[in-house]
Amino acid sequence: MAHHYRTLLAIDPGLSGTGWAIWYANTDRPTAVGVIPASRYDDLSIRCGTICSALPHHSSFDSIIVCEFPEFQEGAQRSMGWRKGDLQKLTFLVGYIAGRNAACRFVPVKPSAWKGQLPKTVVADRITDRLGQAWVEESGVKTHAWDAVGIGLWFKDLKG
Repeated sequence: MAHHYRTLLAIDPGLSGTGWAIWYANTDRPTAVGVIPASRYDDLSIRCGTICSALPHHSSFDSIIVCEFPEFQEGAQRSMGWRKGDLQKLTFLVGYIAGRNAACRFVPVKPSAWKGQLPKTVVADRITDRLGQAWVEESGVKTHAWDAVGIGLWFKDLKG
């Protein structure tokens, strides 16, 4: 499946920190990466609005947003997140991002599809191996942005 785009924005959504990475057509490495913090004390809709407003702006039909989409995973800690409503809130954030960027092609991707069960440290190591230590230092990639870069690279690898 070929992906033609002018801009690719990869997002690792989070209600306390949302990572993002942006590529422009024909670039192998992200042009910019970042993490958007949001106060846990604000109402959910305000946090979502703050995050969306801080994302790089996209409004064209030839832009693609690929965004991690929450999935339920078995386990005591994951079940607690479901009962507390964390997974539902994260799903709301993803919907909010999609709705605010309706002119773009929006591609949700589950964590199991792009990284399986890999921990963030392994994702970061693989990205460093692929893009180089110099890029890591120049870009300032950190925390949630690692997963955003990983999501974007996964999507670009689907090209064909």
